[in-house]
Amino acid sequence: MSTNNKKQSQITDQEINDYRYEKSEEQRSRLMYDFEQNFMLAVEYGAVDFLKRLPTESHIGKLAQKELKNIEYRTVMSITLVCRAAIRGGLNPAEAYELSELYLQKLENCTTKAEMDKLNWVMIRDFIFRVNKVRNKKRKQNYVELCRAYVIENVYSQLKVADIAEMIGINADYLSRQFSKELGLTLSQFIIKARLGAAEHHVKQGKRGIAEIADMLWFSSQSHFGEQFKKEYGLTPMQYRKKHRVIDVGSK
Repeated sequence: MSTNNKKQSQITDQEINDYRYEKSEEQRSRLMYDFEQNFMLAVEYGAVDFLKRLPTESHIGKLAQKELKNIEYRTVMSITLVCRAAIRGGLNPAEAYELSELYLQKLENCTTKAEMDKLNWVMIRDFIFRVNKVRNKKRKQNYVELCRAYVIENVYSQLKVADIAEMIGINADYLSRQFSKELGLTLSQFIIKARLGAAEHHVKQGKRGIAEIADMLWFSSQSHFGEQFKKEYGLTPMQYRKKHRVIDVGSK
C-alpha cells in the first residue's frame, strides 16, 4: 500500500470531532422530538402523572437572539401546541381557545424568565387536568351506555347488578352510583322499567297470559308484576289490555 493511499484511509482528529458533534446534535434532536411527542400525548390523554416528570423550564430551541424574547416565543408556541392537543383529547374547542387567549394575555404581563416559565407550567397543568376531567366523564358515561344496552338486549334474562358490573369490568357499587348520577334512577329501577317496557308489548298483543308474561320477564310473582305495571302505566295489566289490545286483522 502506498503512503498516499494510507493517508487517505486514516481518520483524522477533525473527522472524529465533526462526527461526534453531528451525532450529538442528531441525538439531541431525536430526544427533543421524542419528548415533544410524549408531551403532546400526555396533554391529549389528560395524563396527570406526566406532570411529575415535566421540567419547570422550557427547552425548545432558540427562536430569537434576545433571551427574554426567545422565552416569550417558546411560551407562545407551547400554549398553541397544548391547546391543539387538548382539543384532540376532547376538550371543547371554544373553551380551549378561550384558555389559550387568556394565557397569552397573562404572558404579555410577564417581565422575567421565571415568570414566563412558571406561567408555562401552570398553563400545561391546567389543560391536562381539564382534559383528564372530560375524559373521565366520558368514560363514566360509556359505562352507563354499555349498561343500558346490555339490559335492553338481555331483558328476558335474569339480570343482577353484580353480574352486569362484572361483564362491563367495573365495581358494582361504582356502576350503580354512576348510573344514578347520569340517569336519575338506580340500575335496579332501570331493569324493572326495561322489563315493563317489554311486558307492555305482550300485554297489548294479548297472546300470552299475564302470569306467563310476569314469569318470562323475571318478576317475582304475578302480583308484583301487576303492582309495578300499574305504577308505570296507571292501569293493571288486564285493564291495560282491554284498553289497548291490538286486534290482529289477519286472523279474522
